[in-house]
Amino acid sequence: ESRRLAALLAGGVFCAVAGLLDDRFRFPSLPQYAIQFVAALIAMAGLIFIKHVNNPFAPGLFFGPQGFPWWIVGPLTIFWFMGMMNTVNFLDGLSGLATGVAALLSVILAAHMLWRADPPQASVAVLPVALLGAALGFLPANFRGRIFMGSSGSYFLGFALAALGII
Repeated sequence: ESRRLAALLAGGVFCAVAGLLDDRFRFPSLPQYAIQFVAALIAMAGLIFIKHVNNPFAPGLFFGPQGFPWWIVGPLTIFWFMGMMNTVNFLDGLSGLATGVAALLSVILAAHMLWRADPPQASVAVLPVALLGAALGFLPANFRGRIFMGSSGSYFLGFALAALGII
């Protein structure tokens, strides 16, 4: 778990700093995609990747106990991270929407880790609870339109939600 936590923190810091640079210099789309791609590679280097898909309604695996073949794992994981980061970035257009969605998803992830995971993952459930605290602390100022998240916040939230969904 320490390697995954280090990758989560390193990727989060990378996303926040790169997003801050994006907010300052207003990068075109290609550098933004490059930032998201590098963030996905950081996560994969820390063993955060999609090896198999669990069935949440019944025991067993979707693709078998061995998981996906190696040539699917990388592109699928990169697609997941880039998709989540872009989704949160697109949601950032309205006051409080991206932060509220992140808070709601953090509650769902923590509840799933505690009550639906077999065995329960209490040590990992702390991470979405921490993200929930950060989102709820930011939400009142964002909802009133006093503070906007920008790319640094949306990249970070998208990366963190994508990584926690895999972990």
